[in-house]
Amino acid sequence: MSLRPISTPFVVAPPSGARIRTRLRIDGVDEVVLREVGDHLGRLAGRDLASRSRLVRARGLRIVDRVACQRLSGLNADPR
Repeated sequence: MSLRPISTPFVVAPPSGARIRTRLRIDGVDEVVLREVGDHLGRLAGRDLASRSRLVRARGLRIVDRVACQRLSGLNADPR
């Protein structure tokens, strides 16, 4: 098995796009509104996470309960 031949070196062109950095220049009222909106969205995300956690926990407990009941009745159950 032979090695592949080395190709001639070449220079890659510099990036042609422009990078634009934007910083919002806001006054005091806008800052208050943006913070309130951020807090509200954070609370909603927290509630969503808590509700999903409760659902997962409840589903897990139902599986555990079903397996426990089947074990008590003498059946072998697959917990999935």
